[in-house]
Amino acid sequence: MFVRLNPRRGSLPFVALGLVALLTSACLSRPTSRARDVTTRALEKADTASEETRSSPVRAAVQDASTSSSEADGPDSTAIADACVDIADRIANSDPGARARRQAARAELERADAATSLPPPTLSLQVWDFPIGHPALANREGMYMVGVAQTFPAPGLANARARRQIESAGSELGDARMTRLSSWTAAMHACVDWASAQRAREVTRGQLDIIDRVGQAIAASRSTGASSLADEARLDAERASVEQELLAFTTSERVAARTLDALGGELSAGAKAPSLGAVPASPPLEKVLAIALERRGEIAKARARERVAEAEVDEAVVESSVPELGVQAAYMQTPKQRAGMELMVSATLPFLWSGGGGKRSAARREVGVAHAEEEASVRDIRASVTRAYETLEGQRRTLEGYRGRLVPAADRLVEAEQAGLTGGSFDLTALLRAVEQRGAVRITVVNEEAALQHAHVDLESAAGGPLRGAAR
Repeated sequence: MFVRLNPRRGSLPFVALGLVALLTSACLSRPTSRARDVTTRALEKADTASEETRSSPVRAAVQDASTSSSEADGPDSTAIADACVDIADRIANSDPGARARRQAARAELERADAATSLPPPTLSLQVWDFPIGHPALANREGMYMVGVAQTFPAPGLANARARRQIESAGSELGDARMTRLSSWTAAMHACVDWASAQRAREVTRGQLDIIDRVGQAIAASRSTGASSLADEARLDAERASVEQELLAFTTSERVAARTLDALGGELSAGAKAPSLGAVPASPPLEKVLAIALERRGEIAKARARERVAEAEVDEAVVESSVPELGVQAAYMQTPKQRAGMELMVSATLPFLWSGGGGKRSAARREVGVAHAEEEASVRDIRASVTRAYETLEGQRRTLEGYRGRLVPAADRLVEAEQAGLTGGSFDLTALLRAVEQRGAVRITVVNEEAALQHAHVDLESAAGGPLRGAAR
């Protein structure tokens, strides 16, 4: 429905006031509206991921991964690549700290909406020339006024203030991203600890199996005098030492599982850890650096902080150079006289004095501060990614050396010493030394595998998240 206003009937002033109100309040520039849409979509995406995670079948995934790892060919299974990431994603997406930062971002968007509103109008009641000495004359003398005043912010000021709040919401989203990544990293490290402790426990049980077979051989050879009570005592001492190691690894496994539970992994009772899987080949360093600079919350926060400072500059420029308008309309009545109307328009003169120069200078310095913070974040991220990348590649070479030379040599030594068990003639001291040496080598390999997994987690953390699917 359209209403045609006739200027001859006095509608032109009201049209002008309406245009002023429109220009000074609800009008947002295209960049500001676009920034708000981008921030809103990012919030909705994060909230959707959080809601989906709450109903994800993480318990079944862990148990399935454990089952499949028992059928896989030793430590080359890739179960950890999926099971641990699923657990870590669940923990990170439900992190209350990240959720708090998203709520803070929504609060900033609400403040942006409030910034586009006009200030509240002012209602005034006035009495002029009231006959204080003769109150009875009040119905014949004096003047009574009822008025309404409205202030209109300077054009562009509401947009600058709204943009400042919208970009502040972007800064909060950067904090949310950082909080989520920290939670994800902690969960991944705990899951690697869980898997490596279980793997070390399995290796230690293998040592106990060999010791049990040696004990059976000693018992069988006692009748022939080939072994003595001293041999059994040495074997018992070795068994006690290995059992103590098994207890330590069992405790480490329990601690890691409880840590995941405390972080919010919601593991079912009796859930088994996924096996230590093969770490995939990393993308080129420059590719990882590019991914990190795109994903990391520190960069998003620094860039949003810079945009906040730029909006503050615009706000200071408008406040110090563009007048703020005020309009007041009042109804006046003198007793027994005709009624009258007052219309007043006022404007501030900020270009005379208002402290605007200092505000502009301070805001521009804040832009420089934010830009320097972004450069510092980029430098730190490049350093952390490079360090994590080189650590990972060095750990790969170390593990390849253990697997290629030390493990086969230790296995051959034990097999050679065990050959005499079937014939009843063997050197117990040499056999126990070989078993102990192989156990130490295998535990070292487990530790090196865990170190490789931790290094891979550190690289993904430095890159801002998992690198699965990253282009070579």
